[in-house]
Amino acid sequence: MKPAGGEQTAAAAVVDWFPYATSGGVPNAYLHAGHMFVSGTPCRVSTILGSCVTVALFDPVAQIGGLNHFLLPQGPENTAPSARFGTLAVPWLSEALVAAGAQRRLLQAKVFGGACVLRAFRSTAGNLGQKNVHVARAILLAEGIPIDHPDLEPIWAAANEAGLCVAHHSFTAGYPGYRDLWDNPFIGRTASHPWGAMRAVSAFFCSGI
Repeated sequence: MKPAGGEQTAAAAVVDWFPYATSGGVPNAYLHAGHMFVSGTPCRVSTILGSCVTVALFDPVAQIGGLNHFLLPQGPENTAPSARFGTLAVPWLSEALVAAGAQRRLLQAKVFGGACVLRAFRSTAGNLGQKNVHVARAILLAEGIPIDHPDLEPIWAAANEAGLCVAHHSFTAGYPGYRDLWDNPFIGRTASHPWGAMRAVSAFFCSGI
């Protein structure tokens, strides 16, 4: 969907429906490449990915979610803005969800796709799929949106079952729970690094607390 002028915008990239069936009372829709989908009602959205990437965002409180489907990390110079490019498709998706009523600070993300579909390039670092995934991750982390990944679920499940505390050894954002640190670097370093914790305890003891 493009406005009359030919340049795609965030609003124009959002497609209400490409419906093809309804099962169990829930509509199904297909998402074409270069478009986005946002909804506040239950639905099933499918798409086909190779080296392309889809970013899914969801606000669990407002129950608003959306997906994009981009083909390239970024467009060539002097190319009209389009949701075909990750540098625009990812921020446009978060803007579209916020416009629909979601809260940016509550958004959660998942990233799908990014395959290397040509065997000749599978041993080559920096193939198109990897570049698409890198752009998606970089923008999500820059916007402060945590990325959930199925590979992490067994770790969290095992830690929860054993009653263990998981300390993320990093000063960066993007890991589960980082928003609980209230953007406080002191608390972040204390929680994520043994040296930071020891330094904080030492400061308390030496100050007489």
